[in-house]
Amino acid sequence: MLGRVLEVVSGRPLGQLLAERVLRPLGMNDTAFLLSPDDADRRARLAELFHAPGGSLRSCKGAAAAAWCASAQAAYVGDGSSVALQSGGCGLLSTASDYLSFLSMLLSGGKAAGGARVVGRAAVLAMTHGDRLAPAGDHAFRNLDSERPAGSVPESEGWGLGFALSGGGGGRRPPPQLETHPVFGWAGLHTLRFVASHGERLAAVAMSQCHGFDQ
Repeated sequence: MLGRVLEVVSGRPLGQLLAERVLRPLGMNDTAFLLSPDDADRRARLAELFHAPGGSLRSCKGAAAAAWCASAQAAYVGDGSSVALQSGGCGLLSTASDYLSFLSMLLSGGKAAGGARVVGRAAVLAMTHGDRLAPAGDHAFRNLDSERPAGSVPESEGWGLGFALSGGGGGRRPPPQLETHPVFGWAGLHTLRFVASHGERLAAVAMSQCHGFDQ
């Protein structure tokens, strides 16, 4: 919804707006909604998507792949036309290096490495600190084939403005050195996971490219 609001207000596709306001200032040059058909280098580096029905790892490529799985893989390497849905909540292709650049910006209070402001400090605080905007277990949507919510982080105590939060009081507690600074994180649909801590100024991201949180 918010992604569409941004498109209407700016008069531009969300992907273009994100590139101008966020991705380019952060040097996130490998992050986009779609790979260009003539971008052979990035196509070669695109990680294959897997899923694991019944615990058996299967590729999303080829005739034997489930329809939803094959379409999810193909959606990023189409004919070069624009993606039908440029969502404000999911769908970007990226790399671990680019993702860490984004997390570094958040840990720097919304500023890029060169000092340029990308996100307002108040917005960063709402995303990563302070009062939980929603309690743990309150999720807007669920995974395609699981009762576990997409985006859920098991140890989270609630939600900030887009991220799961833990620590800083109540519920399950992190190690003592992190208690005064909430740890924030996210878990993506294809088992992307990141956690970050303002207190330790540390961030970690893992990308396994396998649909299903329990695999």
